[in-house]
Amino acid sequence: MANVIPLLVAFVGALFGTYFALLKSRRECLWLDRYETLLRIVSTAEIVRSRFMMQQADHLQLHEFTAEEIAAMETSWKSARADLRTDVTRVRMLFDATDARSVVDAHQDLDRAILEALAPTQRDPNLVFNSVWLRTNDLIDKVIALARKRCR
Repeated sequence: MANVIPLLVAFVGALFGTYFALLKSRRECLWLDRYETLLRIVSTAEIVRSRFMMQQADHLQLHEFTAEEIAAMETSWKSARADLRTDVTRVRMLFDATDARSVVDAHQDLDRAILEALAPTQRDPNLVFNSVWLRTNDLIDKVIALARKRCR
């Protein structure tokens, strides 16, 4: 009987250790998912910003981009809006509603600005491009603020 008590204590200790290790692993996995999603949003927003910056440079007849750079950007751009939408939806899943709200709102504003920029309009193209630029910056700022708040 004297040997049973230390064995029982060791077994209970091992159970608690395993339980806390699993909790820590789960938290780290969630942290990693959050961080990677926010990082992808920033990267995709940079693609959007660069694409409209190239269009604005073309409109102003500034020839600072090579044909290869333009082709690479157009290839990246084809999936950028869908990728951004998917990652913002993941933010809604990974963060609580109050934390995700600012990112979702900034994304909706950016999407409206992109649609406005892609639609034929009588407005000055520079104003339309600047609107996309400002909305992209706003989205990036909101994502960075969320990352600083929740990914520590």
